[in-house]
Parts: sequence; structure tokens; C-alpha cells
Amino acid sequence: MLPSRAKDPVQLYIALDDEEPQRVSAASDFEGRRYADIRLNLAAGTHRLRVSATDAAYAEYVEARGPYGPVLPAVPPGYGLVFPCGHAPGHHTSACIRTNLQTLAGRAWRRPVTPAEFARLMKLVTAADGQKPEQQMETGLEAILVSPSFLFRVESQDDFGLASRLSYFLWSSMPDAALSAVAGRGQFGDAATLSAQARRMLADAKSNALAENFAARWLEFENLQSAHRDHARFPQYTGDLRDSMRTETELFVEHVIREDRSILDFLNAKYTFVNELLAKLYGIPDVTGEQFRQVDLTATPRSGILTQASVLTVTSYATRTSPVLRGKWILQNILNDAPPPPPANVPALSDPAPGSALTLRRQLEEHRSNAACAGCHSRMDTLGFGLENFDAIGEWRASEESLPVDSTGTLPDGSSFSGATELAGILARHPDAFARALTGRLMNFAGIEDRATAAAISQAAAKNNYRFSDLILGIVNSPAFRAAGGPHQ
Repeated sequence: MLPSRAKDPVQLYIALDDEEPQRVSAASDFEGRRYADIRLNLAAGTHRLRVSATDAAYAEYVEARGPYGPVLPAVPPGYGLVFPCGHAPGHHTSACIRTNLQTLAGRAWRRPVTPAEFARLMKLVTAADGQKPEQQMETGLEAILVSPSFLFRVESQDDFGLASRLSYFLWSSMPDAALSAVAGRGQFGDAATLSAQARRMLADAKSNALAENFAARWLEFENLQSAHRDHARFPQYTGDLRDSMRTETELFVEHVIREDRSILDFLNAKYTFVNELLAKLYGIPDVTGEQFRQVDLTATPRSGILTQASVLTVTSYATRTSPVLRGKWILQNILNDAPPPPPANVPALSDPAPGSALTLRRQLEEHRSNAACAGCHSRMDTLGFGLENFDAIGEWRASEESLPVDSTGTLPDGSSFSGATELAGILARHPDAFARALTGRLMNFAGIEDRATAAAISQAAAKNNYRFSDLILGIVNSPAFRAAGGPHQ
């Protein structure tokens, strides 16, 4: 819908997926508002729709409706999952209903159904006289889905419980048929079998759940959705750019997992994944379109997750960067050395006045003169300064308030560095703390907590250059994982 104050015909541009935008005119009128009603023929599945208006006016809203006159297949998608017996729609038998319910309950409850449970289910299904087979199946399916065995992950110490823990750890979803079959044969007592299943699952596309769920918490880019910016200072920060930031980090993490690369890539990889929006922010030439592609960062000051816009944005404020937040992020997520909470009643830093000769670094130096703050800030600030060449949305800058950026700093062990590249390089050359931190976070996501086990796993992984799979295999074969717990979904 378009505002009524626009007098000339307004041109809208509609684009579907990766197609070229098509121009349409919004000339119809409804209650003083002009609108365009466009109908599109779409294939089944997920699509991306983009709408833009000319500079002469703006679109107040876009509303999608439908489908109109959908063409439905003879056998609906997913029919075979609900009716695994294999009969055609409308040709149900009592024997098939028993097979359907037995199979569905086993999948939904992630374990074999006991005879007593199945008897109660069948009693419920056949209780109502005169019900058609389809209605009986509907009743049975409702009972299965409201059962505590489906709604809650009831932990068990058998192979089915282990299969469920493994699946929710790596896929954030229930076991597939192959994993359930291994559990049914009681083969998880063999470490080689468990490791083979874990490797298979890591190579599967479903492992992108680790990037979407685990990595979003570990790297904190799940907070991007609420990360707002002052539009006057950062006009290029839009919803699309924010989404691109998240996608970059998800694709990067997926790549490390799927290719079974060293976890040191998280620190010093000279590659990433960008689309045109993000490439412009990073100053990377010759990238056009919405599609993400892998790019080389060798000629840039970026490397690894420390310099990705998602991380730099969630560790900043709406108007400025925060060496404090960034330093705390590094201590907590990279060095496994989270600082304690700040003392009460400590005033926050104010933004420097425009044209002020007082840089943020200088303000923080004065802040550390407070004895109550000095202990933690001396560790956090000096790490965060290494990322000061990147502003509050991750764009490179050489100056702050017309003064050169000072990106020198020190690590807790006294090592000095200048800039993000040197910081990442030092962290990668001394990876023990990072390996323990990442292993501990993965274990926590898997529902277990054992520092000694995390240290042993990370130490063993060092022998193979810290391959990501070595951390996963160490975790799933640990007594702590085999015994109990479950991913923190």
C-alpha cells in the first residue's frame, strides 16, 4: 500500500528469488490509498520476495496472501510419514492403522513403544464407534503428540537414550532412521560405531544446527536481532545488513564443521563468506548480488571470528564501540577466563562530545583509576583495544573523533600486540586456552559439565592440529556424555 500524498503513478519493483526485478505500477485506489495487486505463480517451497519503490514515494506495507487455486498433488507431501504403511489416500485398513501408529509413536517418542503403551493407544483410537479410518488416525496422532514422551526428552541409560543425546547435540533434532537402527541393534557399546555415527552426522547438512544454535550462543551473535544502531551515525546498518552479518558467521562455522578444519580457523582464517552488502562494509571489491560466496582476506586486516561484523556489532553500543565488552568477550569465549561481574554503582561511560579530543581509550584509562575497576578493566580493556580499528558495526576505520586509532594492547600473559591481526596470530600460536574454552562450551551445549574431561579432550586434539571432529568425538565417547544429560535447547 502506498501513501495518498503521492500524485504521480508510483513504480514498484518486484523480485522473486534471484530473478531480475519487474516493474509494476501502483495506480488502483482504495480509500484514498493507491495500491498494486500482483499475483505470482510459485512452485512449492521457500521463496524470497523483495519489493522496492521509486524515490518518489515509499511503500507503507507489503502483504502476501494465498495460495489462490493451488494445484495439489494426488499424494500430499509428507503423506508417507504419517501413513508409513504405504496405502493410497482413502484406502485404509485396520492392519495398516496399527502399523502406522506403531511406527509413528516409535519415531515421535524416539524409542520402541511398549506393548502396554500401544494397547492404550489402540484402545483410544477404536473407542469411538463409527469413526472413519482417517479420523482414527487423527485421534491416534493427537495422542502421540501430546504424550510426555514426545513433549519431553525423557533420559534413559540405554542405546536409544544415547542416540537421542547424540542427535540433539549435533542436529538439535530427533534421531534419524539410521541412528535409531544402530540403537535398536544395541551397537553403541562399540566406541568405533559411535564415532562413525558422529562423523556421519557432522557431514550431514543437519549439522548446520551447530552453527545456528550452538555457535549463536557461544559467539553471542544470537543477540544481533536486538542490536540497534544510531541511524545518524550508521545509516548503512539495516535489517538486511544485520541478517547478512549473521549469515556470514553461520556459513563460516558450518564450513569449519563440514570440512573438519582446525578450530584455529576460528582465530586466524584468512577467508570468510560475504554477499554484496557485507562486501561493501568490508571494502572487498567485485562482489555483487545477494548470494554469499567464499572470499580471500589475505589483503585485508580481517581474520577469523574476531573481525566478523556479527561479533563486532554485538560487542558494541548503539553509538560507539566498547573495548570493555569486546575484551570481556575475548576473555570469556576465547581465553576461557571470564571476568567477575562489575561492582555495583559504577557509572557508565558517556559518549564523547563531537569534536572532543578525548578518545574512548583515554576515557577508559581514567575509568581504570578507580581501584574497584582497575583489576578487571586492566585485563579486558587492553584486549578490546586490539579491535578498535573496527567501528560499532564492524567497518574499518583509521581514526576516532579525528584522532588516530591506537589498537595496541596486551594479553593476560603480558604479550603485546598491535591490531586485530597480531592479536589473532598470538591467540592461534597459543591455542590451549581456546581449545579448552570451545570444548567446554560444546560440552555445556551437550548437557554435561566436566572441566577435567574438557582439558583432556582439548589436549588430545592438539596431536591432530585441533580438528573440530576430534573435539566432538572426544565428547560423545566420554563417560559423562554416555551417562546422562542432554543438549541445552
